[in-house]
Amino acid sequence: MYGDVLKINSNEIKDKIYACWCGKNIGGTLGAPYEGKAQLNDIKGFANKPGEVIPNDDLDLQLAWLCAIEAKGPYNMSSKILAEYWIDLIAPHWSEYGICKGNLESGIMPSASGELNNDKWKDSNGAWIRSEIWACLAPGLPQIAVRYAYMDACVDHGKGEGTYAALLTTAMESIAFRESDIKKIIEEALRLKAEDIEIIFMTPNMMNTGISVHLHDEDFLDIAKKNAMMQNEGVFDAHIEAARRLCGQYGIPVCDCYSIWRKLDESGVDVTELLSNKINHPTREMNKIFAQELIRTMFLTEK
Repeated sequence: MYGDVLKINSNEIKDKIYACWCGKNIGGTLGAPYEGKAQLNDIKGFANKPGEVIPNDDLDLQLAWLCAIEAKGPYNMSSKILAEYWIDLIAPHWSEYGICKGNLESGIMPSASGELNNDKWKDSNGAWIRSEIWACLAPGLPQIAVRYAYMDACVDHGKGEGTYAALLTTAMESIAFRESDIKKIIEEALRLKAEDIEIIFMTPNMMNTGISVHLHDEDFLDIAKKNAMMQNEGVFDAHIEAARRLCGQYGIPVCDCYSIWRKLDESGVDVTELLSNKINHPTREMNKIFAQELIRTMFLTEK
């Protein structure tokens, strides 16, 4: 494929980059007021003033990288240059952001800056959520886009899973500039993965099977009724089974937490009461099952 001349319309590229920018702003502005809240959110519009974008690190960090690209040029880009922009332009000091900045200020350069004292965060999602810029820099050329994505992600995620997640999303985003079939996008992105990168698909928990007495809001009750109907009639089961089959086709290991929830339900456990909002979000204790099952899938299952 890459030996052929890549034909892509410049106006189409501009349109897709603009759509990417708008979508990122819309999603971040709609969702930011509810981030970190383990609850069902009744979102009927923007919480901010019309036309006012809420600050969003998922997007704002990419503007810092854009400044770096414009100042240094794309061919001179490196993780060390991005590290300088981390120190100069990135204000947040929480989680992996703060750890990598502390390491950088101590003279520890990437990728070690994302590794040292960062076991808790290097496998988290802070890198792939800011990966669009690299796809926009190399539209339709994923093997180039992922090189930039690695320069970025390794600064605060080292060689953790957070970095490899960013490589995958960047590849898919870049491919999407010339391919609209999501299945083909996934197939091509998976072919690009490095030999030492393993992708694991984790199935979700079950939804509510009944209506909890703890729900009183009419809107939430309506959602709970619809959820319960789809759960009890096998709609969610069918979706999960389709996902398992797709993973089987591509040789992707499945961390099947859904099957654990299903066994609990079949043994008589009221899974609705294992949901913190009584609709779709697991309690803190049930979240531990996901962590335990992921460890088992990664290290204790014969591949």
